[in-house]
Amino acid sequence: MDRSFVLPPRVALYGGFSGFENSVEQRNPEINVTVLTGDLGLDDTVNSKGVTEKFENIKGENSLTVLKCTGDPAAAVPPERYQALIDGLVITAGKRGSDYSPGGLEIENTEVIVSRCSFFGNAGNYGGGISSESATIRINECTFYGNTAFYGGGISCSNTTSRIAGCSFTSNYSSTDGGAINNGMGEMIVDDCYFGSNTCALGGGGISNTGGKISVKKCFFSGNQSEGPGGAIFHDTNRAVIESCTFFGNSASFNNGGGIINCYGDLFVKNSVFYGNQTKGSWGRGGGIANWNLGYTLAENCTFYGNSSDSGGGVANWNTFSLRNCTFYKNSAETGNDVFAVRGEISGTEDRTEAVNCIFWNGGSGNTVYAELPAALDITHSIVRGGWPGVGNLDSDPLLGSLAWNGGSTMTCALLPDSPAIDSGTSAGAPETDQRGIDRPQKSGFDRGAYEVSVRKYLVMKTPSHEMFSFSTSVEEFESGEGTAWSFPEGMPVTVTFLHETGKAVKDVLVDRQSIGAVRSYTFPNLDRDHEIEVVFMDAPASSGGGCSASGTGIFAFLLILPAALFRRRR
Repeated sequence: MDRSFVLPPRVALYGGFSGFENSVEQRNPEINVTVLTGDLGLDDTVNSKGVTEKFENIKGENSLTVLKCTGDPAAAVPPERYQALIDGLVITAGKRGSDYSPGGLEIENTEVIVSRCSFFGNAGNYGGGISSESATIRINECTFYGNTAFYGGGISCSNTTSRIAGCSFTSNYSSTDGGAINNGMGEMIVDDCYFGSNTCALGGGGISNTGGKISVKKCFFSGNQSEGPGGAIFHDTNRAVIESCTFFGNSASFNNGGGIINCYGDLFVKNSVFYGNQTKGSWGRGGGIANWNLGYTLAENCTFYGNSSDSGGGVANWNTFSLRNCTFYKNSAETGNDVFAVRGEISGTEDRTEAVNCIFWNGGSGNTVYAELPAALDITHSIVRGGWPGVGNLDSDPLLGSLAWNGGSTMTCALLPDSPAIDSGTSAGAPETDQRGIDRPQKSGFDRGAYEVSVRKYLVMKTPSHEMFSFSTSVEEFESGEGTAWSFPEGMPVTVTFLHETGKAVKDVLVDRQSIGAVRSYTFPNLDRDHEIEVVFMDAPASSGGGCSASGTGIFAFLLILPAALFRRRR
């Protein structure tokens, strides 16, 4: 039924009030849940708050769209003022109709900020949670769970300028493209978001971008699935930039691109990691990335670890693919464990895969890299298990560490001491930093692969403030100073002591994201690589005395690695 809440232009709609507040700043949306529901018959299966958590729980008569925000496309809007603000609401149980209808929130010909809202169990044709047409939108710190649509289970944007930041997309579904997000013919920025277990029937289990420009940074894609191509991301035409992202355990069934597929467009992937992604069918290609049909892809400072496919466990290419300072380790495929390069099956041209300063190494059987024609795969200044003709190539064990948190925002495979990849790469075309943001070169030359061995080793600290820990080495003790990361000479013993504050105590210490318990200090007897330390605090029992302020851990925590020249203290 076409019955909806309507938000007029330039009106702010807030949730989270208990009824005793004197200002909007006093409200608490997490405790005082405010629900806008499309459950007109009050017969949906709901939780204790009246929320229809999944679209399968919709029963009987529901609104086609729960909330509408529409404007006059000819109206002049001051650039400093958005027409509408929606903050701290739960929007649920919009039900798809036979014609075009969004499920939860419809935005058209206007400008809207959506902040701290949750979208549960909505069903629409375009955008189960949010549909935006010819609009400008900002979506901040929102949750999308259990929504479905023909296009864009969580969000669908058309001719829209959008920025989506700090949001979580889980268990959304599209019967065509974009299990979580579908973007068409607009400009979209997606920053610091989580995509988990979203699915689609055609392309892009997490995100489908068809014809628009998109930038995706510092996002985590886990367990997304496409029945077609692009387990996490499907990009078709125009330009896509993927930076500092993690792709873990995504899959494409019976098709290509377990992590990402690029068709016709330009794809730039930097400082990202692909691990445990796969294509499931016997014709699947490109466990990590597939570049297909007149597409151009550049992957720079990326790590491909433990991905699998029928062909090209790491990457597969049908057109032009450039690899710069990438590390491929423990990928597997029937043909081309790391790389599968073919001629243009559709374009009719001889396509080309180029790799410089890369590492291709796996312990399985079969060929490490495969080219349908030798000229289709040009590898130089790289390490290739089994060897490959090309200037500066080696067939020597690169001595790689396992995939781990070695500083930076994504996991890497460190180069162990005496690795032949150290200082043996070429400067031609090499990026200025490595995958973690460490400057290149560090020693006498550029390293091969995504990891640059630093002269100094870094400790990345995650605490509420820089005053809550101190360092001691074999020669000096000093307070932490300011900043997030500290560097020390390689091989030096370093002790980190966690300082006390009245009323607080250490709850847990995580070294490289592994718990070591509620210790008061931790010693690295031989600082041979970068490490991350996180300290979680709690209120101390009255008898225990000190500790420090409370701190939480989150999947999106970004670890800043700063150049050593910027540190107050440099040891």
